[in-house]
Amino acid sequence: MDAIWNIVLGVFAGVVTSFLLYMAKVVWDSKLHPLWREARYSGVDISGTWYGYEEFPQPASSNEHFLTLEQSADSVSGIYQLISKSENNSFDLSFKVRGHIWEGYVTFTMKPVSRAVTSVAAGLVKIAGGGNSLAGQIALRNVNSENVATAGLFVMRGTKESLEPVIRRVLDMRAVQNQGNAGLGEVPPLPDGDPP
Repeated sequence: MDAIWNIVLGVFAGVVTSFLLYMAKVVWDSKLHPLWREARYSGVDISGTWYGYEEFPQPASSNEHFLTLEQSADSVSGIYQLISKSENNSFDLSFKVRGHIWEGYVTFTMKPVSRAVTSVAAGLVKIAGGGNSLAGQIALRNVNSENVATAGLFVMRGTKESLEPVIRRVLDMRAVQNQGNAGLGEVPPLPDGDPP
């Protein structure tokens, strides 16, 4: 009988030890390790609200980019919204964003917020303008043509309302450049960086 009792106690001790080790790992992964990483992280902080706008002359269309990011050390997450308008096709897509910062660049993957949308995306952007702009490319599934499409992404730190005068200035400068009006001289750069 003592042998059976020793086996039962040994199995019980093993189960309890396994459970305690598992709980220690859960606490480390979910609480302690993120705190440790954040305390050690000394890189740029890109959390906050970002906005971008672009117009295209042929065919007439526009894209608005809204990006809201939260950051924990070198990991970012948030929501990205793309509003595209044209004569032939208009859409409004929202994506959940997850990504990482590495040496001045952000890589990310995006999945739709709505399960009714089947498009997915991935991107690479450079942190520019002293941390006040993100510029790069997105590769996404084009659900109309069933292929991979790329799109430029240039967003600046701030809301649509706060950045509207800057965006309007950039669009006006581009219009002047596109007209080929050489008499105006060189277009001045934006504060904290060059025009997109």
